[in-house]
Amino acid sequence: MFNRFAIAALLLLSSSVALAQARDGAMLENADADHDGKITKQEFLDARAEQGAKLFDRFDANHDGALDASEQAGARNAAERLRGRRR
Repeated sequence: MFNRFAIAALLLLSSSVALAQARDGAMLENADADHDGKITKQEFLDARAEQGAKLFDRFDANHDGALDASEQAGARNAAERLRGRRR
């Protein structure tokens, strides 16, 4: 249950980061990997995955490839702060 909550928090933050970037066009601009003027579903998903990986790396303070209890708590706190700003 604890891990599911941390994963949900990461996904929430990942989506929020992607949406925030989409507002100014940066994520969408960067998502067009082949620069053909169109963004395919796969390009969009790949761009979001990249953002999620960066977010995970920010939370993984000891860089061991896993989020321990303290890092998960940090992720939850960040998600709560972000939700507070969006209200």
